[in-house]
Amino acid sequence: MSEGSNSATADAEPGSLANDRALQRLHQVASSTESTGMEKIRQMLTVGTERLGVELGFLTNIEDGTQEIIEAVGDHPGLQPGETAPLSRAYCRKTVGREEPLAVTNASAEGWAEDPAYEEFGLGCYLGAAISVDGKQYGTVCFADTEPRERDFSQSATTFVDLLTDWVGHVLEQRKHDRERETHYERLSGLLDTTQSLMQARDQQEVAEIVAGAAADVLGFDINVVRLYDADETTLEPAATTARTNEQMGERPVYEVGEGLPGEVFASGEPRTVDDLSTEEGTAIEGVQSAMYYPMGVYGTISVGSTGRGAFDEADERVLALLATAAAAACTRAKREREVREAREHVETVLERVNGLIEDTIEVLVEATTRDELEDGVVEQLAAADPYNFAWVGRPDVATETLSPTSWAGTAGIPAGELSFELDGDGPVATAHRNEQPQVVHDVRSRSAELCAGATACEQVVSTIVIPLTYKDTSYGVLAVFADEAGVFDERERVVLEALGRAIANAINAVERGRILDANAVIELEFTIDDSDLLLSRLSRQGSCTVTAAGTDYRADGTLQMYLTAEGVDGETLTELAREDDAVTEVTCIADHDDGCLLEVVVEESLVAMLTEYGAVPREVVAEEGQARFTVELPYEAEARELYDLVKERYASADLVGYHEHERPVETRQEFRAELADRFTDRQETALRTAFLGGFFEWPRQIDGNELAEAMDISRPTYHQHLRAAQQKVLEELFGPEA
Repeated sequence: MSEGSNSATADAEPGSLANDRALQRLHQVASSTESTGMEKIRQMLTVGTERLGVELGFLTNIEDGTQEIIEAVGDHPGLQPGETAPLSRAYCRKTVGREEPLAVTNASAEGWAEDPAYEEFGLGCYLGAAISVDGKQYGTVCFADTEPRERDFSQSATTFVDLLTDWVGHVLEQRKHDRERETHYERLSGLLDTTQSLMQARDQQEVAEIVAGAAADVLGFDINVVRLYDADETTLEPAATTARTNEQMGERPVYEVGEGLPGEVFASGEPRTVDDLSTEEGTAIEGVQSAMYYPMGVYGTISVGSTGRGAFDEADERVLALLATAAAAACTRAKREREVREAREHVETVLERVNGLIEDTIEVLVEATTRDELEDGVVEQLAAADPYNFAWVGRPDVATETLSPTSWAGTAGIPAGELSFELDGDGPVATAHRNEQPQVVHDVRSRSAELCAGATACEQVVSTIVIPLTYKDTSYGVLAVFADEAGVFDERERVVLEALGRAIANAINAVERGRILDANAVIELEFTIDDSDLLLSRLSRQGSCTVTAAGTDYRADGTLQMYLTAEGVDGETLTELAREDDAVTEVTCIADHDDGCLLEVVVEESLVAMLTEYGAVPREVVAEEGQARFTVELPYEAEARELYDLVKERYASADLVGYHEHERPVETRQEFRAELADRFTDRQETALRTAFLGGFFEWPRQIDGNELAEAMDISRPTYHQHLRAAQQKVLEELFGPEA
């Protein structure tokens, strides 16, 4: 026993006074902010030994039939922190479960001499009380000495131990809650780190591996399996496990959806926690007593196991739920990023291929001097570009109302020269030509009769796209491209080929327009139109005058600028009529004199422009009293028929009144104009044109420089500078030295 604390003097101080002093000290210990929980408990045990006059004070935890010393004061070797003993050999076995403290004054005299506890610890006196934490049995708080007491423990001593036990229980609860908070914060921190790692995962397999490790690190359970859903096989495949899982259970099984607990959880979307797997039929796992199963959205499941029964609490379930939610989000992000990567790689592959194809094709379009040369070059380039293996270009024949391939190339063996398609048919070729919209056929063999003249001819192709070759209002036929793979002509491919089709049509238009300059013999068409839909017809009828189209120019914004001369009407009247016309967006009266006027009008579209784009050269366009007369030149008879049919389709009142063939001089007036136009700037050409059409060069002059400068919205000196420069270039062409 400690000095001054023998059996003769123990508990000699009046109980209430001793308790008051001891409880005051306990309050000071409990209120301290400088001591940890276990330090406070040790100090409380010290206060208790001093109050009761004994050497030993200790706190035990009793679990599964074992007593463990948690904290202690005194020198007894068997009663030190960390020491354990079977409960059957401890005094505390008779303390646990009692509502009142157990007091032993003289163990040997009270029948403990033969007791295993006396043999184990040799305690002469003992006073112990059971302690609970959060309503659950925890262990005992005990005070003892190797020597017996001379007097029984007083009621005040027993009351003190009860109160001290409550204090210790409070400290233990606080310590438990603090540890739970720390664990919670650690888990949240671990989840945050895991979430950051998951957001960097490149694919679902990497997500599974991160989750398997995190379930062990964050939850503290190292038996877990992450399964991923295989949509093709409709199974849950083990994708990641921990080392402990492999050591204890070996290779994990694959589950069908709805099969086993992982399959049921995935199918229902509802998590399951099983406290005792032995009670679940067909779920016994060697060495694993309890488990949690949680779905990862539509991507798979997480299984977490423990070797103990009832190992998981609500906090574990919440953490696993957060982990599964983060994993599902990571899988979604990884899936989207994979799709983006694949799309980017596909685009890069397509761009690399398309860039080469476009460069080669554009070179053909630029260098071709005839339509046949252009079409032959285009199909050769397309047929040589993977994954295409055949291509043909077809032209419509208005006379027979059919469309037939005129150029083709490739290895597929399609008898293109034998093909012919009715223009009013419902197949992809006729539809593309008629509706001016690309037509994609993903399974050529299902429509072989419409595309290849029979199934045998289609054996080497799988898919095709038919692209209309349309420029403005003019259709030059279709381009058909074939491939030996399915899914080739997706949206990206379609956009590229559609743009290429427009470029081809534009190039054909340029070639056709250029042919009129090289032709030695031309066709001259003369037709009339009396239609209120025609601007010149409307203006001539409303103004009771004669209106002539004197020239056209395209502006930078794509609108058409037309110069109109008129006789029999004053400029102010005609300007007002043009300004009120819905087809006219801008109008300027350049010249107004007794014999007539000159207007500059801006329109969105015009029949004159359409004729020019088709390849025709307007020689004269005059409208009088509502009837317009057009005289145009074309290089070939067949194209003349097509042009007139196009005009007739647009204006039902069109009437062909003249058709002539004649030889052209070596250099035509049109060629001379083209050469001059190449030398003029836009301002110079406008200044010269308005001066000529406005009567500036007539005598007497019908318009002066001030009016012309005002019409162009420039100063008079600037106008005359442009006019003089244009005149100089005309005179150089006429009188300058030959090249």
